[in-house]
Amino acid sequence: MKRLWVILFVVPLIVPGFAQHTIILKGLDKSGFPLEKTSGKAEIIEKDKTIRIKTSKGMKFYSFNDVKEVVEKDGTIIWSYEEYNALLLNQALIFSPHRVIVNTQTGRIHQSGVLHLPDSLYQKEYGFKDLAVSDGFELCKACFDSRPDIYDYDLEKQLTTQSIIAIKNRNEIMYEHERLEFLSEMMSSVLNRWPEPLKGYSYRLQIIRDDSPNALAIAGGNLYLTTGLIDMVENDKELEAVIAHEIAHVERRHTLRSFKVFQEKQLGARAIILLMATLAAASGNPNVEALSQMTKLLAEYSTVLAVKGYSRELEMEADMFAQLYFQENELNKRNLLTVFDRLATYSSTRLGYIPETNAFSDHPSIRVRIKRVTDGSFYTLPEPIIIKLAPVGILNTRWEGPITDQPPIKPKEHLSQKEKRIIESVENNFISIRIDRFYKAPSINSTTKNELFLLGSIKNNVSNHYTLKGMQLYFPGKSGVTPLSGFTDINIFAGGNAEFIGRLTLWDFLSESVAEEIINKHLLGYVSVSQISLDKEKKIKKGGQVTQIASLIIVE
Repeated sequence: MKRLWVILFVVPLIVPGFAQHTIILKGLDKSGFPLEKTSGKAEIIEKDKTIRIKTSKGMKFYSFNDVKEVVEKDGTIIWSYEEYNALLLNQALIFSPHRVIVNTQTGRIHQSGVLHLPDSLYQKEYGFKDLAVSDGFELCKACFDSRPDIYDYDLEKQLTTQSIIAIKNRNEIMYEHERLEFLSEMMSSVLNRWPEPLKGYSYRLQIIRDDSPNALAIAGGNLYLTTGLIDMVENDKELEAVIAHEIAHVERRHTLRSFKVFQEKQLGARAIILLMATLAAASGNPNVEALSQMTKLLAEYSTVLAVKGYSRELEMEADMFAQLYFQENELNKRNLLTVFDRLATYSSTRLGYIPETNAFSDHPSIRVRIKRVTDGSFYTLPEPIIIKLAPVGILNTRWEGPITDQPPIKPKEHLSQKEKRIIESVENNFISIRIDRFYKAPSINSTTKNELFLLGSIKNNVSNHYTLKGMQLYFPGKSGVTPLSGFTDINIFAGGNAEFIGRLTLWDFLSESVAEEIINKHLLGYVSVSQISLDKEKKIKKGGQVTQIASLIIVE
């Protein structure tokens, strides 16, 4: 009997993501060659949209958006941005608004391939979702995600719920007030003419029975006006000014931003742990203890918000955007000033107790805000300023020498092993900053200075978490190195984004020329950034001085 010998050949599985690679970045240098090449063992991380490469000098990270292609030793292209982008487009087509089906009985718009479509007798086909919407049909809640596509939205929803409870516990809502319908229509009109793209909140306006003039807006699009405010004004444009101011609170996410400040005051470093737990819960990994603590903190903050409202800084920011609304729609901003004056006069003519429940009850503060709106102007940039951060070293936080446009960094030979690992792991454009407009107004603290407010957003392009510690700006021949106030201790988690408003305080005679430099994108300076380090249990590592990465500002 013959024996059959079976020889098994064990072939090692070659994972393309860990072969020897060369990463070629997008763009060309002055000589026409690829901008940068990095060789080593690379891993393509789809989840984080990053490419990690281990080189002889350590680990480096690249965002998909910065890489042209990844090439093997033999020249085979194993990953390219062009193919990746084409794949995204193909995936988008699967779930795209093309070819939707309307249920003519219910008026709901559905994806074309789902099982819950109505009988063919009640189907109406559209080539695009937007065409169906324009014909008055509404989206199926199962087929389309209508939630705003913004970072921290789940946390903001929890804030909305708790804030509504806190307001209802303290106030009587008038659901059948005679002016409710008119004011709701006015709110819709303001939203339709809002000077910036709306984030997608679902707005509604409610009226509170209260003789004191007041208004409040909370996350999610909930606006509240008191009967005292409605009865006090004498024309509808003043009410439009108040509504524009309150919408600014929502669109600038003031509830969320002020909650994070409140949280840090209450918990310090533990605030970040809770935020991380909330993010994890949104991804399906709940930490019951942390979420319970977060819920308690949300309830505490919501009570404070219902009583005291927002900080003066956030109220002034809302004033700016109300002014921008009037400016962009060619409306007379005097209506914004007159309603402020009524509120200031009201507070100064009351001899009895005036509750400090809102930004409209503080007479001196309102007078300062009136002056700012009177003398302030918005400048919308012809095109946004896009800044990419280029890390240059570890910031010397103990530097006592002269302040220049270059960050004081530690000599490489003086760096600890930890500092070397940190700086080697950070790549160009790990964080990007966008500035869309700025606001110029006289300083509220000095008669010889002006203030320029830069407004924009920050994007974390990598899989690490960071805290932005500060920004120093330099305008050659105009000013020395000037800190951007307000641009401090901004936590921005992996893949996340955040809005900011930063303030430059300048001498009167310099402000116009600096404004011109900003318009022409002539910005120099640097940003200091620290990593948020977590241990294996996702807790923040403690101990020692925080290592700050000094990164130059590179304007596209």
